[in-house]
Amino acid sequence: MAVGDRIKRVRNFRGMTMKELGMAVGFDEKSADVRIAQYESGVRTPKEQMLIKMADVFCVQPAVFSSR
Repeated sequence: MAVGDRIKRVRNFRGMTMKELGMAVGFDEKSADVRIAQYESGVRTPKEQMLIKMADVFCVQPAVFSSR
């Protein structure tokens, strides 16, 4: 499963919108949902630091997003 699919799965499980997640990790309100959509669709790949921020927001280990 791709990183974007894992992000989407955890986000949906936690009941968050893309905008809520984007703002929680520090993106501006105007672009928050667009950036998360890019990650989930595979257009962009989040850097390790961004995955760590997402893991903190979701209260999970960063390894949850690993493809290993």
